[in-house]
Amino acid sequence: MIAHLRNHIQENATGCLSSADGFGIPLQVYLLEGNIVAAHAGDDTHALLRILLKRGWIEEGQLHALKDQSAFMPIYDALLEDGENMRLREAFYDRFRENLCRFLEAKSPVVFEALEAVMIPNIQLSHETTALVDEAFSIVERTQKFRTEKGLQMVQPGRRPALSGSEKKLLELVEESTPLQELVRKSPFESFQSWDLLSDMLERGVLANVKTQNSPKKQPTPLPTESRAPTSAPRLSKNEAEAKIIVLNEVVSAFHQASDRASGQGAGRAQLRLLLDGSPRQFALLFNGLEFSDQGQVNTQELVQRLRSRIGPERRSLLNAGVRDLIQRTLSMADESLEEHQMNALLEQISGQESRLGW
Repeated sequence: MIAHLRNHIQENATGCLSSADGFGIPLQVYLLEGNIVAAHAGDDTHALLRILLKRGWIEEGQLHALKDQSAFMPIYDALLEDGENMRLREAFYDRFRENLCRFLEAKSPVVFEALEAVMIPNIQLSHETTALVDEAFSIVERTQKFRTEKGLQMVQPGRRPALSGSEKKLLELVEESTPLQELVRKSPFESFQSWDLLSDMLERGVLANVKTQNSPKKQPTPLPTESRAPTSAPRLSKNEAEAKIIVLNEVVSAFHQASDRASGQGAGRAQLRLLLDGSPRQFALLFNGLEFSDQGQVNTQELVQRLRSRIGPERRSLLNAGVRDLIQRTLSMADESLEEHQMNALLEQISGQESRLGW
């Protein structure tokens, strides 16, 4: 499926690629001069209303009224009748990305219809098409083993803390023994986004596999780092690496400064030095001895140079795993060393880092 999409992108095509998912639900991806500008599905009305209701952004009464309106107009137009807002932008973009992931996973035949222009609801322009496709495809591949595993996958809270508001919301749904599939159904996020979050939580130990932990015949499985095969991920460009390091610097710099305010000048530097030099063995080549500024920002160029010592296909998974590990350890140290109001201020300051880190 990705080959069809990339071919039309390279040809600067304008038109609609149509297919269907495994349940026969129609999927359409719209291109304008080789750029993906929209992705629709036959269940957009149901899915959008479900997400908005679970996030608490609409009430039951509004849901029924919107369902009635959607019989006469696209759900996107019905939702915009009272004006656009940031919540709708977020929900619309999440739906756009979800439909693109579904299209990339689809096995049904693809039909392309050339168009002179694209004039439909939920046009999305704030992205770079090639990067978006690479990201969506990596999510499809990364989550496949969890989505397609037969039988119930039972999980429970793990040993490590959640890193983001999104992870905390999913963790709140987890009881002593909960099927992953049930968490996806209850999640306030789109399906692929939920699987992506849950798989990351499992890999980092925020969630634990019940069978692994409770079986008396086996020792607990060591926490994995990054399970994706190096060749399955798109190669990491210098700009992408620097963008990820910017997100990392926002977190470690915020902690550095919060530590100085809480414990006096120099505390942040000492804490950050411990974090970098205490990195797990698989990330030592990235962080041990790494220089950082007086504001607590690691040296971007030095980190990129260290990354180049690994072969191309390995760089993305190594940087992703290393950055996430350092962020997790930074937040754990912050939780132990800062007062509650200081920790809350830190979390508010770095909110959104997970989505900006990307893949």
